[in-house]
Amino acid sequence: MEDLLKQNNVIIISKSSFTSNSAKVGGGLSIIGLEALIIHSEFTDNYASLMGGALYYKSVTYKSVSTTLNIADNTVEGNVAQLAGGMFISGGSIGNVSSIEVFFSNNDGQLRGDNLEEYP
Repeated sequence: MEDLLKQNNVIIISKSSFTSNSAKVGGGLSIIGLEALIIHSEFTDNYASLMGGALYYKSVTYKSVSTTLNIADNTVEGNVAQLAGGMFISGGSIGNVSSIEVFFSNNDGQLRGDNLEEYP
């Protein structure tokens, strides 16, 4: 496991569609402990029974370096969860990219966070 944490693992998702999926966390997609770039993608009508209807992202810190989520030019629409109908970001925050354009529409966080919830 430690060897994996030493590597610079990056997941790049581009021009993808996550539609009508369900899970406990991250109804459309869950990413834990990886650098991630999500661009030109759509998250539509996904459901999470706990958090992150469209997306659940958990940052991991290894030797003082934390993983980061970078997003640009995405649509997050019609997703549902107890916490954060749209995106739930745990242990970090959305990274800096030249243009963070995320269109949020009609997401439902049934307890709180219709579109985006960040938790330290």
